Amino acid sequence: ATLDSCGVPQDTLDAYRASTQEQFDAFVAAHTPDDVPTTSEFVEDAPIDAVLARQAEFELTVMGTQGRGKISAALLGSVTQGVLHRCTRSVLAVPHSADLQQRGEQVVDSFHVTA
Repeated sequence: ATLDSCGVPQDTLDAYRASTQEQFDAFVAAHTPDDVPTTSEFVEDAPIDAVLARQAEFELTVMGTQGRGKISAALLGSVTQGVLHRCTRSVLAVPHSADLQQRGEQVVDSFHVTA
């Protein structure tokens, strides 16, 4: 499924998508060691469906959590939760750093470290 353009000209949407992809690629490059291969692709689809459709291509799917807390996550639903329950491949759910710090765990360079 594609997003409805709501009257926005196609060239504006294309420019926005390209800019967003460039920004995301720059972020990943800045936060990933040089010897770790990465790829990214923006897909217009329901988030859980998009991840599940591609799961066979990867050995591990890594997903972040929003740090909302149990009640909010239960009420609002969660993409990570949906993927965890439906994915047939390995999934690593990485908590938001604020959640780790609240639990007294250490966050080092965006990686979760437990003692």
